[in-house]
Amino acid sequence: MVRSNFTTEECLMVVFMSHGAEEPLRTPDGTETMGKEILYATDACFKVDDLWRSFTPEKCPSLRDKPKLFFIDACRGKTVDTGFPTRGGDSVSLVHTIPHDADFLISQSTSTGRLATADGGSPYI
Repeated sequence: MVRSNFTTEECLMVVFMSHGAEEPLRTPDGTETMGKEILYATDACFKVDDLWRSFTPEKCPSLRDKPKLFFIDACRGKTVDTGFPTRGGDSVSLVHTIPHDADFLISQSTSTGRLATADGGSPYI
């Protein structure tokens, strides 16, 4: 991180565009299961969670109680999305495909493996 004082900013928005993958985990019986998602930088790879860990209230107090938005454009596995046929524009003859999960922006109240606390009401909603 280049700087750590965001006192005058209202929020933080990070756009990360790179390659990504899913690091498979091998279970004791030898089968592979879903693992940690990783992102690639020029000189290293890192867990996707590490992208925002520098901005937690403990590490960056000046961003406490401020929105922190992360947009990540990277692969998250090996499965190819074959798409869904749709008609484009005003032409009824033009057919193209869009990803099955197009037009979604999914935001979750907590990160993978964490509980979403709701004591006295959710801070998320």
